[in-house]
Amino acid sequence: MKRVLLSGASSGIGKIAAEYLSQKGYEVVSIGRTATLGVENICVDFSLVPDAGQLQAAFSNQEPFDAFVNCAGLLPGKDFRNYTPELQTELFNINVFTPVALIDFLTANRYLNDKAAIVLFSSISAYKGSFDDFYAASKGAINALIKSLALKLAPAYRVVGIAPGMTERTRMTDELVEGRFEHNLKLIPAGQAVQPEEIVHLLEYVIEHGSSMVGNVIDINGGQYLR
Repeated sequence: MKRVLLSGASSGIGKIAAEYLSQKGYEVVSIGRTATLGVENICVDFSLVPDAGQLQAAFSNQEPFDAFVNCAGLLPGKDFRNYTPELQTELFNINVFTPVALIDFLTANRYLNDKAAIVLFSSISAYKGSFDDFYAASKGAINALIKSLALKLAPAYRVVGIAPGMTERTRMTDELVEGRFEHNLKLIPAGQAVQPEEIVHLLEYVIEHGSSMVGNVIDINGGQYLR
């Protein structure tokens, strides 16, 4: 049975991924502030970058994992002029700095098995920009990290990114102002938003079969942005 460490499992894509992978026979362990029903949780507050001592205590009873999937993310939906310094720090801690701290800890302390997959979620915003400027910047940072870490950690581990476009049943769409979802839908060549299940099936493929996937960021956006 493969073990998967999954952040962001309390909502959105992360929650659907936890449920799907569990049903497929994976042993899923979530990591974050909030425990997910039916899944063991390692308590780590992503808004406060943990040090090695905190992580050592949190992982003290854990066996190595076959994949680390980082679905946790913050999207305030604000113009850069409306960010406070505190919100900037929180955003980059959650979206960038804590995932990097976890990767450092997991790889340095052998909490990942050989050839384990490290999957980081990027976004279409990293390429086409966003109303939320700092969010787009944080995902651009993730793209650069995917390339750098993939080269640094191969061949022991595989680092791969997934960059969704507008996705149904996530905060990205649920919190849009009235009428905005329908407007955005008209701009997608496929004529539909991405379904979370499509992303989860892609995620499973990366974990299970993507042995030659190293350092690439996979787009799944219905043609909303092509590169």
